[in-house]
Amino acid sequence: MDKQLMKIADLLEKQALNQPDSLFIQTSTRKYSYLDVYHLVLRYSSYIHRHYQGKTFGLLMEDPFECIVSFLALIRCGKRVFLFNHKNVNLSRHYAEIYHCDVLLDSLPKDLDSHDGPSESSLCNESEICIFTSGTTADPKCVLHRYSQAIAHAKVSTKTLDFTSLSSWLLLLPLFHVSGLGILFRVLFSGGTIVLDDISTSMNFTHVSLVASQLSRFMSYHPTSSLDCLLLGGAKLQHKDIQEALSAGLPIYMGYGMTETFSHVSLTSLQSSSIDCSGQCLSHSLIKVIDGEIRVKSDSLFSGYLSPKGDLISPLDDDGFFNTHDLGTLKGSQLFVSGRADHMFISNGENISVESLEQLVLEDKHIQEFVIVPVEDSLRGHVGCAFSVTSYSEEELSFAVRKKILRFYSSLYLPKYLFIIHQHEYDFANSRDYFQQISSDYIEKKPQ
Repeated sequence: MDKQLMKIADLLEKQALNQPDSLFIQTSTRKYSYLDVYHLVLRYSSYIHRHYQGKTFGLLMEDPFECIVSFLALIRCGKRVFLFNHKNVNLSRHYAEIYHCDVLLDSLPKDLDSHDGPSESSLCNESEICIFTSGTTADPKCVLHRYSQAIAHAKVSTKTLDFTSLSSWLLLLPLFHVSGLGILFRVLFSGGTIVLDDISTSMNFTHVSLVASQLSRFMSYHPTSSLDCLLLGGAKLQHKDIQEALSAGLPIYMGYGMTETFSHVSLTSLQSSSIDCSGQCLSHSLIKVIDGEIRVKSDSLFSGYLSPKGDLISPLDDDGFFNTHDLGTLKGSQLFVSGRADHMFISNGENISVESLEQLVLEDKHIQEFVIVPVEDSLRGHVGCAFSVTSYSEEELSFAVRKKILRFYSSLYLPKYLFIIHQHEYDFANSRDYFQQISSDYIEKKPQ
């Protein structure tokens, strides 16, 4: 760990002392300086110290401002904080119960102004941040980070993304996810501003993070932009969408990271790199590829997976590297991610990586969505079963898929089954597991 990071106790306290009147949080209706928020956090943390000694907390908050204030107060108190998905309340409450979360907060106290009391010293370095993985490839895991690991990420990413005290970041990603929480820590580390508003906001901002589903909507509201950085992440980033954004003059950055690494371990500007590149390895991290799988070691790497029994399980190897089970290659310090090892299957002795095939097919402007899952086959072991949202007919889709895949691969890589579905069913699915589950029903109903 960088020795300088260990000297930083409380980022909010530091900024409130160094630049008290600087703008920290801007909403559509109010502006809060670092000192404003610091006073709120002091009052709330004082209340927590008096009433909740020895408790663990969960945040289940829809309001981002209230979530930020609550999170910073709990961190200041040195608490273990679980961040839960407010969009799925029942499931979040279930996880809060099995992880023995003592107090679940869904809003700030109404009478916070009356909670004045003696100000305790910050215990940020004793705090623990618990974030759940998305669960797209397995059941969600509880990832435990220390405060210093979050700072390690913020230190290098703010420099790479040129985020300074004069910069502002529009928050469009949830704070219960590492992509949203990473933005908060970058803002705190640099002394910049976090903007809380909708994607259509006319407020000035220099930086924004988006997932694929938000990009076209963002471009419709901001066809021209004076942005310094548009950081793209998440699954299903289609080359044609990225190219369209680059052609519009947007400063696109791409990276690679996950919950376990507290966001990115690599970042790059696509204005100076290949559109396939997942970034240059950042200075706080080491990346290596063994047997095609990406392994990372980083100052921001998590402490371990927290079990419901309270055990901390470390999956690191003897050298401190974490096997991500993502597939990729290194070209110098540049990382190229090709997919998930979990998404590969063997057909007739060949390793089939579905994500490279999907990306090829999605180059066709008439195909909006395309996902391949493996199904058992008596002759070849496994074959591909594809689901698509498209304006093509079945015959046209089959022709287009063959044309795209056979440019680079043999016919063995073609999906054996091909089904057209509606956009609403694709949106409902939200994971490969869903398509895996329904594939047998679709195949059984397919006319012979």
